[in-house]
Amino acid sequence: MKLSADQFATVVRNLPLPNGQAAAAAEALARPATDELPGELIRREILTEYQARMILSGHADELTIGRYTILDELGEGGMGQVLKARDTAMDRVVAVKLIRDDRFGSESAVRRFEQEVRATARLAHPNIVRAYDTGVFNDRHFLVTELIAGSDLGHELARRGSFPAGEACHYAHQTALGLQHAHEHGLIHRDIKPSNLLFSAAERTVKIADFGLAYLSDSGAGRLTAAGAVMGTPDYIAPEQASSAAAADIRSDLYSLGCTLYQFLTGRVPFPAGSALAKLVAHASEPPPPLDTVCPGLAPGLAAVVHKMMAKSPNERYQSPLEVAEALAPFCDERNARIATNSARALAVPPLSTLNNAAGPTVHSSPHPEPSWREPEARAPRRRTAVLVASVGLLIAVIIAFISIRRPTPLEAPDVHPVQITVTLDDWPSARGPGAVIYLSGALLPTSESEKARTSNDLKRPLELAPGTYKLTLRIGGEIIERREFNVTSESANRAITLGPIVPEVVATTITNGREVKRWEALGPVSDLVFLPDGKKFVSMEQPTGVLRRPQAHELTISGALYATETNEIFSRWDTVGSGRVALFPKAGAVVGCQFPDAALKSDAYRWWAVPLSSGETPTNDGPEVAGASTKKHRTNLLTASAGGTHLLLSFITQPGGKAVGTVQLCPVTFTDARTIAVGEPKLFPGDTACFDPSGHRLLVAKDTALVLYDQNTGKPVAPEFTGATASIQHVAVAPNGKHLAGGCANGVLYFWRTGTKEPTAVGRGHKSKVNVLKFTPDGARVVTAGEDGTVRVWLTETGKEIARFKHDGSVNALAISPEGKQALTGSADATIRLWQLP
Repeated sequence: MKLSADQFATVVRNLPLPNGQAAAAAEALARPATDELPGELIRREILTEYQARMILSGHADELTIGRYTILDELGEGGMGQVLKARDTAMDRVVAVKLIRDDRFGSESAVRRFEQEVRATARLAHPNIVRAYDTGVFNDRHFLVTELIAGSDLGHELARRGSFPAGEACHYAHQTALGLQHAHEHGLIHRDIKPSNLLFSAAERTVKIADFGLAYLSDSGAGRLTAAGAVMGTPDYIAPEQASSAAAADIRSDLYSLGCTLYQFLTGRVPFPAGSALAKLVAHASEPPPPLDTVCPGLAPGLAAVVHKMMAKSPNERYQSPLEVAEALAPFCDERNARIATNSARALAVPPLSTLNNAAGPTVHSSPHPEPSWREPEARAPRRRTAVLVASVGLLIAVIIAFISIRRPTPLEAPDVHPVQITVTLDDWPSARGPGAVIYLSGALLPTSESEKARTSNDLKRPLELAPGTYKLTLRIGGEIIERREFNVTSESANRAITLGPIVPEVVATTITNGREVKRWEALGPVSDLVFLPDGKKFVSMEQPTGVLRRPQAHELTISGALYATETNEIFSRWDTVGSGRVALFPKAGAVVGCQFPDAALKSDAYRWWAVPLSSGETPTNDGPEVAGASTKKHRTNLLTASAGGTHLLLSFITQPGGKAVGTVQLCPVTFTDARTIAVGEPKLFPGDTACFDPSGHRLLVAKDTALVLYDQNTGKPVAPEFTGATASIQHVAVAPNGKHLAGGCANGVLYFWRTGTKEPTAVGRGHKSKVNVLKFTPDGARVVTAGEDGTVRVWLTETGKEIARFKHDGSVNALAISPEGKQALTGSADATIRLWQLP
């Protein structure tokens, strides 16, 4: 049944559209409906082509599944139909998988599905596709998950053939980290393979898909993990899992990951020929073709890692995904994953066969970022294969019991002679700091030497090492902080060895996702947030966009607002033109900001403004001029008030001659009333950002990679510089007790210092790009950071360990901690303000 234009308009009016689209739809539908209406709504992005097509064909009722509004169809395969949808309650785009009825063989299968999904929903890790919800629609079960804009790695393998070694290891390394998180929650996947690994183009991250769905495959439908049931894919299944799904554990997933990595490197599965039965027998009894013959030029150390992952006996494999991640970490660098000279042979432990050194580093492209949700191998041949797998499960169990497992005979390690070397730590300040313990490891190093804890002074003495690659692991407080590698050759004798770049540490995942308590929709990107002292209200600074921006508005128009923390009430709102930063003066009952020149407001200078919190009136342009600012290119990344309300602290970045120069200004402030502010002559400090010390008479100023404590009155340093950061410091904070300092850097690293030490006492790594804002909790025990990568993270002050993580859909530019320290308020470029419960 095809609808008329009027009927089409009526259906659209009843759709649960987001606020912005609803307003645009109301405008479009205010005119008489014509046959051009569907095309117009598509062009204006009010409807998708799929929605318009479904409405016109009389299937509008299928565009709503509970609280989910369907936007598009992503695909259909053996498991069912996959749809792109908007979660109207959480205002996010998700994937909805409608599972075919024949995937459930009994009521117990339905119950198991619901149990598995609930268990999977507890997983919150960057390398796992999040499961959000499950339910029933038109008698069909559905699963709601995170939507990944990208391509599955099976598709990429088909397109590219194979991956360069460093890239392949990077994908496998990320997969292992995701499996470790699942392992810590008592879950296994059962079907790790390239097509179940999605590459998120937005996050540049591999995500494991379909946790909890492996037992719904054709082979396992209705039988779950009963003895003899076979789950998995013949090309990747572990021998014990082939005998019975109930025998599988996390080490079975590691075997499958080893087969997957083998295919990443070679472009072929380990046992490509024969029937499904032949493949299962081969997994149980045959060694795969040696990697160094199938993939010439591969580092022997990497071949040994894959060989161990694919050991026939689970006891001979790595025992946890974390061990796999640690073993693969060095080879994520292409230079370590390939070899160029025979001297690199000493890396092997031991080599699988004679090495071919022909290949060198390979240039590779990133996976093609096309939005997709791929149903793994959902074709009729795959289904027939799976049925065959199920039928031979018990047979394989018998075969395995009588097969003598054959393994490759390793060659003897090369005859090498140790050389005496020294290691220099001059460019590794964190390894020389207090509490630093260093462990030396390498393929040819005895276990007793690998387990020995060393200090930086120990490493000043000469070492005798055989040629090969070695790793130094730095721990502080028992936590892995950094790793660095170095190579020893016969030519290294009696020389000082230079360390390679820092290898990202692999930390056991004990990070929890914070609970989102409340969310507000802002007018646009949020640039600053400040709690009022009672915690019941807060001030937000927002940059209106789209239809929310007034006509002819200045590009730097900022809208300020006073929100209620526990309700949706907005007490007041005002507009200005400025930096988007705001300082709160509770005693004066006002907030203060810096207004930029705006011809429309007849203002030709940088001026201070004050707004009474009681009225929220738009400020005039007659405030006092900001000292030291002109109409040249300026920007401010800091504006804050002292605890007593007597001073303002701000930073200006000027660009004389195109070169950015930072200056911090300390300004005395007095109020006549909540609208009238007087700002005295500033005291200037060289630096990019700063904060007040809780003592009330000192400032902490950051300039490039160092911190300096200044006396406010004299303007002179009161302590030596705090050094050790490796990138420019973007934001700083002092703990309320004055004992700890923290600085967040442009490279995403967080450094901690004690006020009596010069070098960092702890380092926090996790943000993928710049740290925008950081705050201590009132007790000083934790630091909360907001990053350009869209994450908010919580760290322990003493150790630098990350303990919680929250996620926005854009750069997080604003952060405030509630007065009692139990909640964090964050504002993002995604135009949302979110309240989180802190751990």
